[in-house]
Amino acid sequence: GDKRPRKAVLACFYLLAEAATMIVASFPAYAVDHMQVPWKALAEMRALDLDVDWDAVWTLVQDDLPNLVRADLNCEALAS
Repeated sequence: GDKRPRKAVLACFYLLAEAATMIVASFPAYAVDHMQVPWKALAEMRALDLDVDWDAVWTLVQDDLPNLVRADLNCEALAS
C-alpha cells in the first residue's frame, strides 16, 4: 500500500522530538514548569524508523497526543 501517510506521521513525530530536545536544552526552566509534557519520551521519538509498531503509534496518537495538544504550554513565552 501507500506508505506516504505513515512517513508523514513519522516526520511529524520527528519534528516533535526535535522541538522537545531543543526546548529542554535551551529552555530548561520552561521544561520544568511544564512537567506534564513527557519531554524525554518526545525526544526519544527521534529514533523512530520505518520498522515501527504502528499499533503503538496509533495508541500514542489517540491517548497521549490529545493531552499534549490540550496542555497550556504558552509557547509565546519562549520567543521573549
